Amino acid sequence: MKKSKVITAKLDGERNGKYYFLIEFENGDRGKYSHDKNEQDIFIVGQEAEYLITNTESNGKTYTWINLPKKAAGGFPKKDMAFEKHKQQLIIAQSCLDRTVELIIAEKVDLKDLKTCTDKFMTYVNELAKKHNEQSI
Repeated sequence: MKKSKVITAKLDGERNGKYYFLIEFENGDRGKYSHDKNEQDIFIVGQEAEYLITNTESNGKTYTWINLPKKAAGGFPKKDMAFEKHKQQLIIAQSCLDRTVELIIAEKVDLKDLKTCTDKFMTYVNELAKKHNEQSI
């Protein structure tokens, strides 16, 4: 396994539903990385990345490939925990808002109390998370 800062990560073509990116590293390594989508977020310019290099031969030519280390190949990329926390907060807010709208439709809460009621639901959910030794969102 190698580790170096990415200096180039650009789309280099598409063939049979696979997209190929030219990846170059600060240490001089370079090769192609194949992905199912026309955008990739594994090799980001300016960030250090872990990778493997493999060479294949076809029709007398040698091709250099950049691959993910085995530990990351079948899993998920590292998550930005601040973003994940924010995403969970949005999910909670959406759910709380949905429940408040149901109460408004049932005429148990006035429309003018939408934000207040939603905030109360969110506070309740966060307090439950704290009680169950989970991180409050």
